[in-house]
Parts: sequence; structure tokens; C-alpha cells
Amino acid sequence: MQRNDWIYDWNLASPPLIPPGTRVLLNDETLRDGLQNPSVYDPSIDEKIRLLHLMESLGIDSVNIGLPGAGPRAAEHTEALAREIATNRMKIRPNCAARTVENDIRPIVEISQRSGIAIEAATFLGSSPIRRLVEDWTVDHLERTTESAVKFAISHNLPSMYVTEDPSSATITVRGKYFFDPTFGGALIPGQRNQFYPIDTFSGFSYGGVPRRFSPINLETRYRPRRSLEADVQLDFDVSSPGLRDLSVAFGLNRHLFQFYQSFYYTRAIILAPSLARFGVPFGVEPGTQNGSQWSPSVFLGNRDRGLFGGASVFFDFQNRPQGVPSSLVSSTVTLGYTWDCCAVTGQYYTFNVGLRKENRVVFAFRLNGIGTFGTEQLGQKH
Repeated sequence: MQRNDWIYDWNLASPPLIPPGTRVLLNDETLRDGLQNPSVYDPSIDEKIRLLHLMESLGIDSVNIGLPGAGPRAAEHTEALAREIATNRMKIRPNCAARTVENDIRPIVEISQRSGIAIEAATFLGSSPIRRLVEDWTVDHLERTTESAVKFAISHNLPSMYVTEDPSSATITVRGKYFFDPTFGGALIPGQRNQFYPIDTFSGFSYGGVPRRFSPINLETRYRPRRSLEADVQLDFDVSSPGLRDLSVAFGLNRHLFQFYQSFYYTRAIILAPSLARFGVPFGVEPGTQNGSQWSPSVFLGNRDRGLFGGASVFFDFQNRPQGVPSSLVSSTVTLGYTWDCCAVTGQYYTFNVGLRKENRVVFAFRLNGIGTFGTEQLGQKH
């Protein structure tokens, strides 16, 4: 068996940004996360203390000594390990896992006070899609519990870290709605674009031009395997007049000296069935829908904070080309600049053409750190 068959090297997938020779600190999770396995038993406290001393002898920097909020046994073992560290004046620094709820953090506060040593609260947020579904948690709920828990830890002088629990790199969400009253008590006016709650809650594209029992099927896919890479795909599929109604695709890559982003949108003018034709605008098209196809890519090279940098962004409209305009290109921006410790200079070339309006501009800006930006346009102050 080859080494790569049983060891996945994350350094090959995303090279580390840590300079060679940098001291790496090790946090040992054996006594907490290492026990979360069906084939592993929970050792006795004597065995855990022996492991703790082995970690100390190896020079490991910190250790997770448990999740005391899990129950009496976990709290008892956590306190015993904390007292062992304090009694023997070990160099290894303890931390405890805790969910972002006060009931998990309070036992850490109490054990820290009784043992007389600082214990870091390693709080984690249950943010994986499956947990949000099972617990019926909303983003607002997660924000509230996070704020309350972190404030509680800091107010009790606990060193704190905060991480997300098992975030999935890819999510797929399929949604649809059934409407008991297709006209919403008369609020929906057939023959015109209608956008109101609840028909505007899960799709950014209109589908309220005609009375309907079923909403389009909405599919949302997100892929984020690492911090520097992301992709999103969203679409609406009509069940009443089968077919793709709209599509949006976004992609982004953000590396140290290279960034690339693009977004693509497609929409279709929905031709209504004969039974619904009376609700249509000219040519039997569903109100609020139209043919559209737009693409906007951008690329950037360099570091805006140091040295040479530059980039370009363009916008194409493939469907609605103005009369007399031979190209689908609507606008473009090219940027080039250089940054020193004291200042920066930036130049931009900008084009815009929609038929009735056509522009070509060149702008310059000079930024003096701590003073301001001067030039034909203050680029540095637009952010």
C-alpha cells in the first residue's frame, strides 16, 4: 500500500503559509475528542493522569482535559486532571471543550476556580447543515447563543477560543412551497409582477405573475472545501410548465497573490400555458420573467499593501445587446498600481457602452498613508 493511500497530506492540497522554521504549538485532544469513537473505551482517571504525564514529558504545549458540561463523570475527571496539573506545576496548559451555551461553560469556571489554574474555554458552534436541520436552528439563533456564551466566558476571565463544529464543505438544499390560496386573499393580482411575503422568501427571481398552488422547485448548492475556494449554484425549476426558469453560478478563488471571481446569471421568459395566457404580458410571457444571460469575471494579481498589483474585471450581457452595439461587452475596468511603505499610486482604465451612453475614462490616484488620497478619483477611499 502506498503512503498516500492511508495518509492524506493537507499540505499538498493547500500549501501552508507558515514560514519554514516557525515554532509549531501542539494541542493534544486525546483525552476528549480522541475518546469519541465506538471502538474506544473511556479510560479510568488513573490512566488519564498517566497519559497527561506522558504528554508533559513530550513537551506538548496544551491539552484538552474534557467537556465537563457533558455530565458528572466528565466533570469529575476534568477536575482531577486540572488538579494534577496544578499540584505538579506542569508546563502543559489545559483547556476544556464547551458548546456555545452557558451550562457548558459554567463548569469550566467552577473547576478553574477550585483547582487554582487558568483553563481555556474551547467553545465550538454546532453549525453543520445536519445539526441545524435536526435541531431546527436558524442563523439568528446561532448568533444569539454565540454572543451570550462568549460574553459569559470572558466575563469570568476565562481564556477563550471559538471554532465551528464539523462544517460541511458542500451543502445541497432543495425547497418548494404549496399555497393553499393561490391569490393570497386577493393580494396577488394576476397579470402583473407580484413580489411579497411569502413568495419572495427563497428565490431572488419572480414567479408571482400568475396564481399557482406550487412554487418552483428551488435548488441551492454551496461548495467550500477550504477558505480560499468557494462555488455557489442556485436555480429554479418550474413544475407547472416544466423547465428551468433561472440559474446563477458564482465561483471564487482567493490565494495570497492571486484572486479570481466570476458570476453568471441566466433567466428565461416563461411562455404561459393556454389556460393561463390571459395573465400574460405581450406574446404570452409570464409577468416578471424575461430572457437574460450575463457574465462578470474578474482577476487580481499582487498585494495591494505592498509592491506591484493589478487586475481586470469585465461585464458581458449576451442577451440584451443594445441596438447598434456590435459587442456583448458592457463595461470593463483595468487597474494597475504600486504600494510603498509610505504611499501608493493607482491608475485605472474604464470603459462603458450601452448604446446611448458610451464612456472611456482614465483615472489616477495617489494615497499618502495617514493623510489621504489625491488625484482625478479617490480610489483608495471608495471601500
